[in-house]
Amino acid sequence: MVNDEVWAYLSFRIPHSALRIPHPIIMFNQVIRWSLRNRIVVLAAAGLMIVFGLRSAQRAPLDVFPDFAPPQVIVQTEAPGSSPEEVETLVTTPLEAALNGASGLTDIRSQSAAGLSVITCAFESQTDLFLARQLVTEKIALARAHLPATAHEPRMNPIQAPVGMVIKITLTSDKVSPYEPRDLADWVIKPRLLSVPGISQVIIIGGEVKEYQVIASPERLRDYNVSLDEGRTGDVSTRAYARCPVGHPRIW
Repeated sequence: MVNDEVWAYLSFRIPHSALRIPHPIIMFNQVIRWSLRNRIVVLAAAGLMIVFGLRSAQRAPLDVFPDFAPPQVIVQTEAPGSSPEEVETLVTTPLEAALNGASGLTDIRSQSAAGLSVITCAFESQTDLFLARQLVTEKIALARAHLPATAHEPRMNPIQAPVGMVIKITLTSDKVSPYEPRDLADWVIKPRLLSVPGISQVIIIGGEVKEYQVIASPERLRDYNVSLDEGRTGDVSTRAYARCPVGHPRIW
């Protein structure tokens, strides 16, 4: 009993500085005491911070799917009937040579498939995307003269986030001709997919595309006094726009 009283007496008589309380704890206690004494000021400051935080969050340039990749421009060129080696030599290489001199260009990646050339041009991060597309358009116009006649006009993909290809769909059949799956993809599936919000492009590769060919008949050309060039180009201006049948169409 005596020991307890002595210990209690000694504990209350020890100076506060001798307890060696860490300085951060003392400062924290002082902040709490000041906040309790000035409740109105603390509440007002907290309200201002909440309002400022909400306004900053609304104006912050945030994106659910931010573009971490640099500005990219994708150029696609179709060359029907060409093998991957021919596409690489006759289409991809001339386009790459022309695009190499674009201002701000950092990297060029290409893929050559059967009848299709895909070139991805990556620019510096601070390059404006519309300026990059304008530069690519000018380079493509210069390279068009070096492409084969069978190659279609090079075209740029629509502006989209660099997230790559989302899904691939394959149409196969053992009961119909190769033309029917391609027609189904061109005229039914592709328009419906493009009508879905968020889909910017649908690329169709492979299959057999229907062609309407006119087989000229030399006898009828001679009977109607029409040359082969006039029959091929349809130039009948000198014939007063008369209809001159020169053959019969065939579907291949």
